[in-house]
Amino acid sequence: MASAIGRLEEVTKRIESALERAKLSSMEDNEESQKAPKRSATPQKSSSNGAPPPPGPPPPPLAKTSSDQESAESSTHSALFAAINSAGTDITKSLKKAVKPEKQEGETSQQPKDLAQAKVTSKPKFAQKTSQHSGEPKLYLKDGKTWTIEYQNSNYNLQVEVSDKKHSVYIYRCLDSVVKVVGKCNSITIDSCNKCGVVFESALSTCTLVNCNSVQLQVEKQAPSVAIDKTDGANIFIPSNIVSETQVVTAKSSSINVTVTNEDEDPVEFPLPEQFVNKYVGGRWITEPVRHE
Repeated sequence: MASAIGRLEEVTKRIESALERAKLSSMEDNEESQKAPKRSATPQKSSSNGAPPPPGPPPPPLAKTSSDQESAESSTHSALFAAINSAGTDITKSLKKAVKPEKQEGETSQQPKDLAQAKVTSKPKFAQKTSQHSGEPKLYLKDGKTWTIEYQNSNYNLQVEVSDKKHSVYIYRCLDSVVKVVGKCNSITIDSCNKCGVVFESALSTCTLVNCNSVQLQVEKQAPSVAIDKTDGANIFIPSNIVSETQVVTAKSSSINVTVTNEDEDPVEFPLPEQFVNKYVGGRWITEPVRHE
């Protein structure tokens, strides 16, 4: 280690000596150019006898051109690199290796592990759904014939008492709520609701589910038709004494189950098919659900 340090100091001295010589040479050139006599700017008057004037002083020495300066600099650089090369590869032996500092306990890295963490995350899906159901909660009789329930959120005590069987019920954009319809009504429509439950006594014409997610519908006395359209997740509860009189029509829907209830027995759940097979038989198309045997 001591010999390496000695060689490094020797190389450093050589470099300093070369730089000092170059500096002294440049200073001497500047002094010579300053001592040179300057040419007189005013012409000398001719003598009275008509003799020619004596010759003027010689011109000053030409200043060093840029090429001369470049050659001087190149010679200085050559001397510098020659001093470095003379030391060989031993010049770096005395240098210390850089060591990565150890991470303190409890310190965490500020850089993200992947691009997914670096990106700005969008709003959660639940927040987006909640914004769709944001609005002023309302429950009123519209135009004297339609009971309208709108923008109810986490309300489990909603109840509509229908006094005229010509009235209809319209439930729109409710979230995590329960609605009970008492009495006979003409029809019930549940539109764009999520995680809601609807219990009704009788709907004389039809009960419709459209654009809903995870809803439950319970029939107590009468429902000739239940129409389900563009709905993902629905469970229809129908008593066993009227299930044969109720038809369920589905379109563009998934995860639809019909549960038949009985007071004396356990309820039985029937999943409705989502896949169908179309066959051309006897000049016409026949559609049958896919059977998994």
